[in-house]
Amino acid sequence: MTPVTAVISTHNRRDELRATLDGLQRLALPGLRILVVDNASTDGTPAMVRREFPGVTLLPHSDNAPMRGYNLGFAAVRTPYALALDDDSCPRPGAVERLVARLEEFPGAGAIAANIVGRDGQSEWGAEGDVDFSAAWFNLIGCGFLVRRDVLVQTGGYDED
Repeated sequence: MTPVTAVISTHNRRDELRATLDGLQRLALPGLRILVVDNASTDGTPAMVRREFPGVTLLPHSDNAPMRGYNLGFAAVRTPYALALDDDSCPRPGAVERLVARLEEFPGAGAIAANIVGRDGQSEWGAEGDVDFSAAWFNLIGCGFLVRRDVLVQTGGYDED
């Protein structure tokens, strides 16, 4: 699989982040890098990441500014793809591989959104099935999408306003 960097922005959600990092490690994806931007947590999040997940890159950020945090993480990505995740969301087995394959199938697409399924089993898209790829733009649910690194470089990431 083409290498991917998971970028997670977090603030004072140590336990949620721990569950997400555990889940990512259980996926055992070859070439997966994990980068956590900590937005000035005061609940011990940075210490937990350093102690329990030494292979995860931790970027401290001095403010609780999630979009700025994501952009700091995106700027540190060196793999062809970045997987944007919330600190309480983790892909199911096979999901990242399907996202990469689908994005590689459409070289003109800059990003692809995952079907976010809540704990209640309901899709946040409101419907199941494939997305219509004929449109030029889709709303990306921020807790799970794959984006090409070159798109991040060209766009500068999120509009922080």
